[in-house]
Amino acid sequence: MLDKIEYTQSPDGNGFYAYCDGRMIGKITFVRTGPNIVIIDHTEVDDDYRNNDVELNLLRHVCDFARQQHRRVLAICPTAQIMFGQYPEFDDVRMFRTR
Repeated sequence: MLDKIEYTQSPDGNGFYAYCDGRMIGKITFVRTGPNIVIIDHTEVDDDYRNNDVELNLLRHVCDFARQQHRRVLAICPTAQIMFGQYPEFDDVRMFRTR
């Protein structure tokens, strides 16, 4: 898909949304625990946008947020866990390393 996708932080600050043509097509949510941990608990992307890097870009937004806040990220969401294992760009914020 060549549609322009925009990413915004959720109003409560505990996630990011992906929008295309004004319609929410994906989201990732997290909780902050203590002063230095973010736990990703859910990732969801519309079927029409799967395999178009929407999930990956949502995870990138959370990890950038964590870097800015000097936090580590723990993924309990299976989608985020898989991406953590596939992309070394997240090694600096991942709570537990598998490599």
